[in-house]
Amino acid sequence: MSIPKKMALAVPLIVGVMHAQPAENGPTFEVASVKPLGPGDGGLKGPGGRGGGANGLEHHRLTLRMNLYALIVNAYALRACPPFGEFAGCNLLLGGPDWLRKDQFEIVAKMPDDSPDYTGAQFVNLHAPQLQLMLQALLADRFGLKVHHETKELPVYALTIAKKGPKFNKSDGSKEPRLMFRPSVQPDGSKVIQLIVENGSMQELVDLYAKFMGRPVVDRTGLTDRYDFTMDYDANTDTPGPFAELTGPGLFKAFEEQAGLKWEATKGPVEVLVIDHADKPSAN
Repeated sequence: MSIPKKMALAVPLIVGVMHAQPAENGPTFEVASVKPLGPGDGGLKGPGGRGGGANGLEHHRLTLRMNLYALIVNAYALRACPPFGEFAGCNLLLGGPDWLRKDQFEIVAKMPDDSPDYTGAQFVNLHAPQLQLMLQALLADRFGLKVHHETKELPVYALTIAKKGPKFNKSDGSKEPRLMFRPSVQPDGSKVIQLIVENGSMQELVDLYAKFMGRPVVDRTGLTDRYDFTMDYDANTDTPGPFAELTGPGLFKAFEEQAGLKWEATKGPVEVLVIDHADKPSAN
């Protein structure tokens, strides 16, 4: 799954409640419009052509077509939630009205000229902090969104080192960092997923899979360098849904046998975002 420039595909313990409203003097869009869309008009394009295609970020101009659920996921960098609102829900985002995952909206916004010139890949991979703060402010202003953080004990996947140790090498740093999926079909018709890691860290690997594992994921390998490796595993064809082919029994086996890493199902304290209030915006 390569990452085009415009728009991509590619747990601390906190006591009590921490309010998560955007700062009053934080960054905001120079100008922005919000328009409700009809059924089927929204959503980012994912594997297999799902969703609409009029989404992107280029030269400080952001265009999004998605539901409020997906907007919140991107604005608040909820890495363990599916990024485009494809699924029924996410255990890191709680509460909110029924229309939150159903109604689609188009947002067209212009960032100030002195803002960081993020790429679409940085935004979708939740590495555009100034832009995310602007989107938080827009959601608070136009949707009346109010949220807060809580900490809950939840099921997680922990990436650990398998018994025989890692089976990959430290990167020499000669290549640009790249983590991607490349699906292919074998001569016998079976589907295979190839994971490519070039000059990548374990945290980046965890962040990549956090979008698809169905629960939060944490890095417990203790590996702090950057690494190169590739591995192949059978695509998951038994579970329907967007991106479901990326996970399944073959994934866990391949990580242990080919990379010397292991996914462990466990529990841990996880910060979740709770929606206190949201309104449907009027067209403008």
